[in-house]
Amino acid sequence: MKVELYHTTSELKKLFRKEKNPRIAVHIRAVYPALMDKTTPQIGDLLGYSRRTIQNWIYAYNRKGIQGLKESGGRGNKSKLNKDQIQMIWDQAGFHTSKNVRLPDNVTLIPLPPYSPQLNPIEKLWQYLRKHYRSNRVYTDYDALRIATIDAWQKTCLDKKKIKSI
Repeated sequence: MKVELYHTTSELKKLFRKEKNPRIAVHIRAVYPALMDKTTPQIGDLLGYSRRTIQNWIYAYNRKGIQGLKESGGRGNKSKLNKDQIQMIWDQAGFHTSKNVRLPDNVTLIPLPPYSPQLNPIEKLWQYLRKHYRSNRVYTDYDALRIATIDAWQKTCLDKKKIKSI
């Protein structure tokens, strides 16, 4: 991918180190390997972002340099909450409900529709772990089950490609 030469690689390194906003720092970090002729899939794998995201950052840099990276907005609308408000997503499972729970005034519960695992991403991870690690197995005791579960969790969650595919 062609990258405009607004800055040298050493200048980009300095800008990356000085940048206080971590989101912008990652954008700058993506430009650096692009200047060294790395492809967007290679940069995406290196930084853990999609090829399209890296391309968007490079396009923004090509248009306006570092200022283009700072202007690139995030997804969706800005939050209408003030910094003291908290929203919690609640899956409405029977064991999560109680009339005795008292919420502070600044906490709002957002209930998910009944049985909606597609809206709760962790459900896909649990389903994967059950299918690949826990099904059709017998454990000698609770500790063996616990150790097997921790091992499965670590093998799965430390593999970025696997997590992205789930």
